[in-house]
Amino acid sequence: MVLKRVRIGQPNDPSREKTAAVPRDRPRILYVEDNSTNWEITSLELRRDYILEWARDCRAVFQKLDGESFDLILMDIELAGSDLDGIGITRCLRGQEVENAPDYIRGFTPIETPILFLTAYTARYDAESLAYTGADGVLTKPVDFQQLQKTMVQVIHSQRKRVGHAIQKARDTERVASEKIEKEVARREVLEESLHELEDRLAEMNSKLDFAQEQLVHGEQLATFGSMIAGIAHELNSPTSAIAFSINGLAEKHELIEKAIMALFDDSEPAQKLKARFEGMFKEANEALAIMGVSSDRMLEYCSALQTNARFDTSMVSDVDLNQVIQQSLLIARAKLKPYTIEFEPEPIRGLTCKRNHLGQVFINLLSNAADALADKFSEGNENLKDGCIRVTVAESKHQEKDGILITIEDNGDGVPANIRENIFESYFTTKNPGVGTGLGLSISRQIVVSHRGEMWVDSSSELGGAKFNVWLPLAI
Repeated sequence: MVLKRVRIGQPNDPSREKTAAVPRDRPRILYVEDNSTNWEITSLELRRDYILEWARDCRAVFQKLDGESFDLILMDIELAGSDLDGIGITRCLRGQEVENAPDYIRGFTPIETPILFLTAYTARYDAESLAYTGADGVLTKPVDFQQLQKTMVQVIHSQRKRVGHAIQKARDTERVASEKIEKEVARREVLEESLHELEDRLAEMNSKLDFAQEQLVHGEQLATFGSMIAGIAHELNSPTSAIAFSINGLAEKHELIEKAIMALFDDSEPAQKLKARFEGMFKEANEALAIMGVSSDRMLEYCSALQTNARFDTSMVSDVDLNQVIQQSLLIARAKLKPYTIEFEPEPIRGLTCKRNHLGQVFINLLSNAADALADKFSEGNENLKDGCIRVTVAESKHQEKDGILITIEDNGDGVPANIRENIFESYFTTKNPGVGTGLGLSISRQIVVSHRGEMWVDSSSELGGAKFNVWLPLAI
């Protein structure tokens, strides 16, 4: 159907001047029309006040809308040679499902651009049914351009007004939300500051309370059980001796069983595989026996010290090989150290007069702290646990013109910041998570070292990059 060009007066005709004013920023109009004559007539009538684009069929519509926006779409319903008619196109533009929709429409984001239908077949379509398609109005061909412009201006103005209201509402909502957020942030900052102050005061009070409670408990224990300690040590000594004796017998039998079983395997591949498994199991069993043996020996030493003086290990032992003490400490702390690489090569050193068990406690504590530092660094999953490394060295070394032995325990963890290297030796100071550390291990360890006339300090490992704990002990006390 060809549009009839209806001329409404001359350019200066008062009737034309009464047409609703078009916004100064010329609106962009997409005119969907299969008839080129209708397009030319409409273009001549509207191009002074509007920027017009022409789409002949469904494909052209979606090509035009790909990356471009319009203020209004004039949609002819009957479109010859198009994949969809104007109603189908409109439904797709509004995000409705359409049967036999072409593939190039898939993924199209629905739009809210106003759509006016133009049709000469008003008997086929009524405004109410067309409204369900998402159209904003219907005009009848042949077009009265004065009425068309009036309707276009009204629709465009209403759409811009709705958009403006939506934008203003969004801005108001954002402003209100921002004000609420600012107030909430300020309130939380005040609360957090107050909470930090309370936490600091509470931590200080808890620390004092724990210390006082510990002293009270310790005093009560000494007062109540002081006279019973020697008897208890004697009672513990008997079963511990039996355990130690049994471990020695078990170790001998284990050795005989191992030799007997290992001799049964021939050179075949299945036999060698099974042999390798048994070797691993025997190795683990030997290590377990070694740990039990060391632990029972230490228990016997504790019992002996308690029986003698009713207090823990006050005797000095001469000619102690610190290599053996460290090896025993590595065995006892093996459960925590197992995931990591341990480097220790005993070096020939002179014997030391010391409280052997006390120094063992120092080394176990330092090894455990190194394992905790590696767990903090490698537990996030960014690196393999086996990348963790702990290195222990022992060597004779002079310190302040005195002969002594220097023991270093270093790791490739995150290290100890320089500003807290002295604080970590204070009682109850800890960098570990709540419930993990007591803050007493390093303090007690330094006290033990100082009681041996030695020194203990921490710095950075130049090779591994983590913490490096140094324990220097004089050969002559």
